[in-house]
Amino acid sequence: MEVLEQDETLIVQVTELRVFDTFKEVYQDILFKDFDCEGWTMKEMIEGTYEICSPKQEKQWGALAIMIKARS
Repeated sequence: MEVLEQDETLIVQVTELRVFDTFKEVYQDILFKDFDCEGWTMKEMIEGTYEICSPKQEKQWGALAIMIKARS
């Protein structure tokens, strides 16, 4: 996986939006390696996500997976 520097821009195309009720459902549907989190546990994935989006927000809004591909 290529890592971008802070001042770089990556142009992508949104290929799909997937709506879920919970982050657990997201992580059951999409492979951890697609998040660059291969080897993580479900607990680690959810706890890491809750550092960004609280369980209260998850309950209120659900979860959205935005599938992208890099444009050349």
